[in-house]
Amino acid sequence: MTLNDKLHTSSIINSLNKAYNQSKLNGKLVTEDIYLLDSIYKLLDGCEMSLNNKQLKNLKELYISILNNSKYICKTPIFKTYYSKEVIPFVQAESQDCNNIPKLDLIYYWQESLGVLPSTILANIATDQYLQTKPSDLKSKFIEGKDINYTDIGLICFALNDVLVIDNYHIYDDDNDSDVTLGFESFYNTELKTRIFISYNIYSYGLMNFKIKKI
Repeated sequence: MTLNDKLHTSSIINSLNKAYNQSKLNGKLVTEDIYLLDSIYKLLDGCEMSLNNKQLKNLKELYISILNNSKYICKTPIFKTYYSKEVIPFVQAESQDCNNIPKLDLIYYWQESLGVLPSTILANIATDQYLQTKPSDLKSKFIEGKDINYTDIGLICFALNDVLVIDNYHIYDDDNDSDVTLGFESFYNTELKTRIFISYNIYSYGLMNFKIKKI
């Protein structure tokens, strides 16, 4: 459902502010506060919601504050960073909170420019925050079938986070209802626990529908 009603927008922002202000009164961030990042991220980057300038500024400031302070809990940020000069100090929450933060069960997908080699792609993926610059969606969405509009000419890539090296995933071209896994070279990054698929062939402009399933 698309939330574009101004009343809904104001209610959501007020709820987020209330929860965040409560965390400031408590003097620390706990796991539940990290959940707010996901809601705000969707409002800023993925939700078809009409936001005026004041609401957008409010959301970004709230997002920045929570993101900055979440680093006291977990060293590795899992959300895109918005630039901010201000960091409000918080007491570190319980150390076990890191293990309780919900995993983002994501598949990243993107297209490289013509001439970019798989070795370069793998080297880039190994760097901090590279995948966070790429579009992504839940694994459950790819099981159903994900429409992807390619706007360049080059190799296409998928990166599945939080998977084991023994996990076996297959890629399907839903338009032709065919298994195209053999058309991709598969790599595994042990440190990131991420399975990477890079196409052997060059893909051009156009809309495609892919399914990715664990076998």
